[in-house]
Amino acid sequence: MKTFTLQSQHKKILADTLTPVSAYLKIRDVFPHSLLLESSDYHANNKNFSYICCNPIASIELKNKKLTIQYPNGERTSETLKAVLAFGLFLYASGAKLSN
Repeated sequence: MKTFTLQSQHKKILADTLTPVSAYLKIRDVFPHSLLLESSDYHANNKNFSYICCNPIASIELKNKKLTIQYPNGERTSETLKAVLAFGLFLYASGAKLSN
């Protein structure tokens, strides 16, 4: 398994002054491929986090059964997946559940 060291920056903001979605909408056109991730624990009010990610250093793409991974060092790997595996990966990523 490849390992890479990442550096992150963060800033705490009061939730009543700026929402994560409004902050993301302000930067998405400036930073292509930006991403908003939100988590929440409905059982605890202090366990909610939002992450806005800009300038991706790595990527994973599944398109037409072809899985492409680009690593932070610029290296790329590609692999063609079987249709059922590609579909299963798509369902997993989209949060869908597969039942018999």
